[in-house]
Amino acid sequence: MIYGVLLSESPFYTQSEKEGFRKVSLDWHRFLHFESAWDDENTKPSVRLQVEEEQEEERFQRWLRIRQADPGQQLRRLLGEGATFRGL
Repeated sequence: MIYGVLLSESPFYTQSEKEGFRKVSLDWHRFLHFESAWDDENTKPSVRLQVEEEQEEERFQRWLRIRQADPGQQLRRLLGEGATFRGL
């Protein structure tokens, strides 16, 4: 449930290590699309726009891969050449 490090775990962490943990935590929250990870006061609009454009491009690429996928071919690849889907 906790993937970061609590500040109370060690008194020997340096400030730069704490900042590193925070950066990684924010990156994960942005990757997972947590709206709270975006600090609108400190995030440049151009950076947010770039991230949104990259996300849209990824969605489109995924949609293309799904449209081009051949389920029968993947089934044969996994189970052998004689594999077929059962009909109704």
